[in-house]
Amino acid sequence: TRHHGCPYLYAECRVVHGRVLLLTGNWTEAEDQLTKAAACTRNTFPGMYNRAIASMAELRLRQGRFDEAQELIESIAAPMETSLVSASLALRRGQPTVAAALAERWLRSGADPIVPPIHAGGRGLSIQMAFALGLLIEARLASGDTESAGLAADQLEKIVAVEGASVMSAYAALGKGR
Repeated sequence: TRHHGCPYLYAECRVVHGRVLLLTGNWTEAEDQLTKAAACTRNTFPGMYNRAIASMAELRLRQGRFDEAQELIESIAAPMETSLVSASLALRRGQPTVAAALAERWLRSGADPIVPPIHAGGRGLSIQMAFALGLLIEARLASGDTESAGLAADQLEKIVAVEGASVMSAYAALGKGR
């Protein structure tokens, strides 16, 4: 990036790196990377900016800073990019029906010709699919719908059988356990 001067590629790398840091518990470093990604895309690259802000909202959620997460979600008009973090927030706030609806919307978006196949969180990535299904299982159980939760757990196991990724296997085992 320094050599070729492509700020958008640089921003995307920062978002991806920030998400890795977020998911591995390196929250201070994640915040730094996501803040820098948002700063360099704010008025020039809305899609990447939305991804950075949605990831920052997820960070705030994991930190237990629910009001700040909600403010970040509301600061961008990007319902698909924020669907999973919004679902997680709804679940933590005792709204499992809302959480399930948001997770289901995200899961259906892959078949929607209007929604790009990869949006914030990477709809095209299997690990995000596993996370979304795990969230759906948790939400359905919280609302007392064990049958639907079981169906989602079965769907997750089928994906794992094809993909075979260890992280996805963990999501599947957790879903079945729940």
